[in-house]
Amino acid sequence: MNTLFDNFEDNNKGLTVSKSKQSLSKKQKDFFKHTASIETLKEKIKKTEHHLNSLEGIIAQEIDPELKNLSIIEIKTAKAIGNSARMHNFTHAQMDKTKAVIVELCRQAFPIVEPSAEDILFYNKWAPENYDTYRDDQLNQSKQQLSDLMQDELGMDINMEDLKDDPESFLRFQQMLDEKMQEIETKKANRKKSKKQLNAEAKRKAAEEIKNKSLRSIYVSLAKILHPDLEENEKLRAEKEELMKTITSAYEAKDLPTLLKLEMQWVYKEAENIDQLSDEKLDVFITMLKDQVKELKDDLEMLKLNPKYHRVAMFSGLSTSFALGEIMHEKEKILRNSTELNSLAEICPKPHAKKKIVQFVNEYYDEMIQFDEQDDFDFYDDDSEDDFSSKEELEKELKKLFKSMTKKNK
Repeated sequence: MNTLFDNFEDNNKGLTVSKSKQSLSKKQKDFFKHTASIETLKEKIKKTEHHLNSLEGIIAQEIDPELKNLSIIEIKTAKAIGNSARMHNFTHAQMDKTKAVIVELCRQAFPIVEPSAEDILFYNKWAPENYDTYRDDQLNQSKQQLSDLMQDELGMDINMEDLKDDPESFLRFQQMLDEKMQEIETKKANRKKSKKQLNAEAKRKAAEEIKNKSLRSIYVSLAKILHPDLEENEKLRAEKEELMKTITSAYEAKDLPTLLKLEMQWVYKEAENIDQLSDEKLDVFITMLKDQVKELKDDLEMLKLNPKYHRVAMFSGLSTSFALGEIMHEKEKILRNSTELNSLAEICPKPHAKKKIVQFVNEYYDEMIQFDEQDDFDFYDDDSEDDFSSKEELEKELKKLFKSMTKKNK
């Protein structure tokens, strides 16, 4: 038996045109081109999200346990080196490097493995500052980064003492940010605009009104045809209820492609009858479709930048098998580091261990210096400036900084 759904195309398929149809106009081609782009982008976002979630699961299974084990071994090795250093006759230069390496091993481990009271006492003996001071300094640095960001991007002078390391504090901070952003927008709106700015604003408002009217008109026309209250057949009424849910959701989300497909199906009966659309209506639809293409491209890019996927973002463009190979390669490196550090920790108490300890300290210290120099170079690189052009982008950066603050202040 035929149903309402028999002629309804799946949302993942684009609008189609009969091969017997005459050549499409440029606007009609643009219409189908942008519709196809939207379907492609939606599918790509879906696949990318699944890809990133899969990689996150792999890292949680393969990398996280090994990182935790490495952190435990780093603390063990730091203590073994410290105890051994007091037994051997190290020069002042050797002892200075040894202190730096011991402290760095602890700082690498503590964010992953919560330090015990004994671990903190050990750290305090070797570090230039006690652990609480170091942790507070890290928190204050994150707050200063956030304060500078707010000042540079929004011209806001924020009291960072209002931002504590708890979710409730961050929600309050977000509310304050919303209020500040609203103040800025109000001030901008009240500024005297040039004639050019006023004309551009008028055009934008007119275009937005046309878009909303078009969405509304499609929604109303579909509701008239598919409203379940107008259907006497119980089975068809149930199917129309489901369709109306789809229509309403698409309208509320301003999902033009879904509404267009339904309109083509039920108002024009077939997608190939696109020639019944006026050029004026096509212009409106094409503009809306272009906007949605841009939004979806932005969504795809922001998906890769989402802090949730910060560990796997570098693999987003790789196949799952290749990314898995890279992850397993990273696991092997962690395992090698764990084995080497554990071997060093085991020989540290032995009388002949001084040479190997000094060699390890020198190599580790040199790597620390190189890393710090590279980090400073990247920080001052003029080509790496961030540009937060919207409140959404700024809030994403705030969340990343807040996550860092919370992690450092555990």
